[in-house]
Amino acid sequence: MPIFRYTGLLVVVLGLAVLGYAGAPGGAASKSQQGLYFVRVPQDFPTIQAAVDAVAEGGTVLIGPGTYQENIRINKSIRLVGSYQGSVRIQPKEDTTSLQLPPEIRAIDIQGRQVYLENFTVEHSLPNVATGIYLAAYQAIVHQVTISGFVSRGLFIAGGDTLLARITIRNSGIGVEDWAFGGTLSIFESVFHDNGDAIKSIGSERLRVQQSMFIRNSSAAVVIAQLPPTGGKQIELLANAITGNSVGLYIASLQSRGKEPNEPEPVPYLINMRDNEIISNTEYGIALGGSGCLDDLEESLMLYPFSLADNIQKPQIVFWEENNKIHNNLKADLCPADYPWPPGFRK
Repeated sequence: MPIFRYTGLLVVVLGLAVLGYAGAPGGAASKSQQGLYFVRVPQDFPTIQAAVDAVAEGGTVLIGPGTYQENIRINKSIRLVGSYQGSVRIQPKEDTTSLQLPPEIRAIDIQGRQVYLENFTVEHSLPNVATGIYLAAYQAIVHQVTISGFVSRGLFIAGGDTLLARITIRNSGIGVEDWAFGGTLSIFESVFHDNGDAIKSIGSERLRVQQSMFIRNSSAAVVIAQLPPTGGKQIELLANAITGNSVGLYIASLQSRGKEPNEPEPVPYLINMRDNEIISNTEYGIALGGSGCLDDLEESLMLYPFSLADNIQKPQIVFWEENNKIHNNLKADLCPADYPWPPGFRK
């Protein structure tokens, strides 16, 4: 599939990464010429963590082919780049120093301002590993990264603006969990399969998912929820294939229990849906929370932990839709049937 819209941004970042090669004969950077703005693993440092600790703010760590069993902590702006796609595998190990009970084991824990990740696989090596990548950055790009086998979530986004391009997330409790309140999340040309929820977006103000594939996710392909007070959540779902999941798209609003009289009413979701295929999911194509489509337990699991403290409400939605195919979903294509769905959603 062609790359749209994010190409220019990737070119800029990749261009910055290439600058690390300049200044030495034959394109190889020496420490004397480049300082520590460009380092290699294992040539310059034996572990990824040692290279991350040594590289300068805004520098590049190039990882050579191999399997690296370590838990990586990043607290600076950085570019972390594997040699080529599929050549680098990062596996977390048990963290016996954590004071948290039980320990929150993360393969990669990022607390940086600007982060670029490319060309590596993050996979579990323990049965109790919680998170593949924990991402708390003002700006982040994750490109051609595979994440597999994490109990809680493959990728947890704690804040900022994030672009995910050509990633694969599989066999995890949640593929991407988004708590980036006030931020944006853009996902392009990616694959999510055999997770619980593929994407659970509660935080981001703007969500864009384009030309991505969702297969056999056991809860839902995309879960979208909103907490008041809010200025509204803007969503674009463009040219995605959603098939063989439990629910294709699940949308809910969360209201505080015992709502105060002056608490603002939720603002409608603005959802632009074009050229999507939502076909042959085992329950519903599109389901609204608080509508009786799913049982209470199923909805609570989808929205945990917020569902324990809030009421799940049927959302208000303003749709712009064109050329979507929503059919052959086993229980129903649209639930509830009496919601004012756009005419183009119906056969």
